[in-house]
Amino acid sequence: MNLEDAVKLSRHVYFIGGLNDGRYPYSNSIFIDSGEGCLIDTGLGLNILNRIRDRVGIVFYTHWHEDHISWNKLFPRKYIHHMDKPAAEDKSIFCSRYPFPIKECTKIIDIFGLTFNKDGFQTFDDTHVFRCGDATLNIIYTSGHALGHSSFLLDDDSLILFLGDIDLSSFGPWYGGADSDLNQFIESIKRIINLVEKKNINIAISSHTGVFRGKN
Repeated sequence: MNLEDAVKLSRHVYFIGGLNDGRYPYSNSIFIDSGEGCLIDTGLGLNILNRIRDRVGIVFYTHWHEDHISWNKLFPRKYIHHMDKPAAEDKSIFCSRYPFPIKECTKIIDIFGLTFNKDGFQTFDDTHVFRCGDATLNIIYTSGHALGHSSFLLDDDSLILFLGDIDLSSFGPWYGGADSDLNQFIESIKRIINLVEKKNINIAISSHTGVFRGKN
């Protein structure tokens, strides 16, 4: 993929929009073109993933939902919060976190090209910090939408916040999955607001509505 097709946010960080403008069943991603090449989420759509896969060394996932981990088998080295590792690696656990019949869950698995392998994911916790070449990737634990939902603070030549599904889109940023918790979601939003104010962050990206600049 020619990164001229992506939106450059800082020296090494690029926004890559998913198909259908990142709306479900797709999602947006961030690519860090430094070191091994770090990608956040793989819900872009198979055509886009095939164009960039050779540049990606490590994938970080915001959470276990199908529109974020789709076609994860293309990337052997991948990380997810330890609370979401079980759902990402075990079909029965994945389906148990959804409030609909197993038959419908199986359809989702097929459509999104999901592959379940024991120990297929490495994990991070609430305080992990990763280096992606010259950029730093900080984990911000933001549960509520999903048990292990995480946002990411990227420190390059500017601070960039990837919100995941703290999204406030018309589709709805929270719903009644078995591991969803509205009170936790509200607390996560407060945590993000405090972080933005404390760090004076002016660029934020959501998984389904794109890039936001400034604080208005």
